[in-house]
Amino acid sequence: MIFDSKFDAAFPINDKDEYPELLRRAQILAQKLEGEDVSGNFVDVLEFQLTGERYAFELTGIKEVIFLKEFTPLPYCPDFLMGIFKLRGEVVPLIDIRKFFELPGTPLSDLNRIIIISDEAMKIGVMTDRIYEIQKIRKEDIHHSLLVGGDYRDEFTVGVTSSRLIILDATKLLKSKKLFINITV
Repeated sequence: MIFDSKFDAAFPINDKDEYPELLRRAQILAQKLEGEDVSGNFVDVLEFQLTGERYAFELTGIKEVIFLKEFTPLPYCPDFLMGIFKLRGEVVPLIDIRKFFELPGTPLSDLNRIIIISDEAMKIGVMTDRIYEIQKIRKEDIHHSLLVGGDYRDEFTVGVTSSRLIILDATKLLKSKKLFINITV
């Protein structure tokens, strides 16, 4: 491709004087940051809110996060099944995880988001009150012993951090017998 000399002068493409500086920057970026742990001692989670409590899913189970759009309610279904919606031509069930966990409900708002979780067999949308952030948590900061027992949410919980973030297991949620509904009308 041939450019005129004014363009070449304004935007030098192959300025060999810049190569050493670019190489130096690339080497700095390629180095392991001091104190960075790459041995797998961290877990990446997406933090969200349900009725004032902070929850999270590991990123490995999340496919995407979408805005609440139209959904079609389904009659004769459990309360936690809000309905179904289309996602790029695929019909996806939408659950209200607050009702699934028997937590108090809150009205829908512009802050509601749907977290799409899936495995090889199933895909569902999980309604949340709001999304906060993706964060990296040390595995040793997740306390399994804080789970009290007796609350059936424990079955779906990986653990709780010292900052009271409840980490849920998306895979266990997808495999829950409670999600398999067989109704004949």
